[in-house]
Amino acid sequence: MLTKNKACTDKCHEERVKRDKLQKDFIKRHPNYCRACNGSGTISYTENVAPGGWGPPGNNNQTFTELCDHCIDAENCPLCGKYLTGDVDNHGDVDSVHCSHCGWDEDNKDVQAPDHECECWYEEWKQIDFDH
Repeated sequence: MLTKNKACTDKCHEERVKRDKLQKDFIKRHPNYCRACNGSGTISYTENVAPGGWGPPGNNNQTFTELCDHCIDAENCPLCGKYLTGDVDNHGDVDSVHCSHCGWDEDNKDVQAPDHECECWYEEWKQIDFDH
């Protein structure tokens, strides 16, 4: 059972408990899932694509999604870890890759629940007197 942080609101704590249960249920169903991509088969990241590589955040950010190097490139299923059926070509493009063991395919939506991002700690942190 998750303990409630002192500064954590009731609503935030309930969300943490809910996410924790979703994560445990997912791990029970898929104990061998890829930890790098949380069972999705892809990794997403955001880059600032402004000219020169710098600029104000916001409109200059673009999100890119690539196949997971840890599972898909190794031809392992992101959910069960067994060998994938299908083709991944030399450019990393997926051509109807699927898992004949657990049913995963590139349209899979059963992925690990993300961690709950509680920022209630910030309220507690602001009250700390670092000078004394």
